[in-house]
Amino acid sequence: MSFGYGDVFDAVADAVQPDDPAIFCDGDRYTWGEFTAASNALARSFIAAGLKPGAKVAQYMRNSASYPLVFVAAMKARLAPVNVNYRYGPDELAYLIDNSDAEIVVFDADYADNARALKPRMPGVKLWVSAGARTDGFDFLDDLATGDGSRLDIRRSPDDMFLLYTGGTTGM
Repeated sequence: MSFGYGDVFDAVADAVQPDDPAIFCDGDRYTWGEFTAASNALARSFIAAGLKPGAKVAQYMRNSASYPLVFVAAMKARLAPVNVNYRYGPDELAYLIDNSDAEIVVFDADYADNARALKPRMPGVKLWVSAGARTDGFDFLDDLATGDGSRLDIRRSPDDMFLLYTGGTTGM
């Protein structure tokens, strides 16, 4: 038997009650039923944007309830989440997005100025998504996480991955 990370989250959703708590963060609350439906809908939105298995989803976000939602949706769609340090400036962000081959960038609305500056420099990014608040010129995470929340009919692989980037004094 083989499975991918997305299958693990589907199995957990099957093992708990839909009203059981899944996420509590800064006043936001998701039940497992809500989290499962939202992550499935978001995964469908990522696939509809033209991403294929293994494509990268950069998460330029602070810790929030949206962070695991994006992470799990990427896993369910067989995409590779990529953590992005929210303290990076435009040049560091451009390097990481380019180096990781990210095709989606999900960013906290607080970082919209950096996203606007980067967007023209990153032609390989197919979808820019604002989280936490609507931002002119970008898709909104809550809209993409609404819709068909049923389980995806997708065969995942144990080779599905996520990328972990670190930074600091060691350079790029």
